[in-house]
Amino acid sequence: MDENIIWAAGLFDGEGCITVRLNRATSRTKGKTDVYSLSIKVTMCDKKTIFRLKDIFKVGHITLQKRNLPWHNTYSWTCMTRDAITVLDLISDYLFTKQKEYFIAKEFAALPSGRQGRCKTDPALVEKRKSIYLRLRKQKEDNFYD
Repeated sequence: MDENIIWAAGLFDGEGCITVRLNRATSRTKGKTDVYSLSIKVTMCDKKTIFRLKDIFKVGHITLQKRNLPWHNTYSWTCMTRDAITVLDLISDYLFTKQKEYFIAKEFAALPSGRQGRCKTDPALVEKRKSIYLRLRKQKEDNFYD
């Protein structure tokens, strides 16, 4: 039992976010197909906590959102796609609030990767990705109102 993983799972369960992002194909982006991508994120004002997450998992990146006052700055640790699933798999046994979201994310990650938007992706795959995207949004809504 790794205490760091348990600590990170508790923090993520309360402060983290599991999302499937939608980047719409546009003529400006030269995209042929909408692109859906999995990500996880934790945003906080405490810099040390965010850097500890990155140190525990050895993946992801940290961004700083500067505000007018330094103590209002926020730090975000974000992981995309395969790294996101790797982290979620490590903490899944300890998730409570986000356990259903985790299973939906696993389903998304099991789909083929598609063509990254630059080429036409199989419409059936796009529909599956869209369906999971919508289910995850619905699950978040259900969690909010529970």
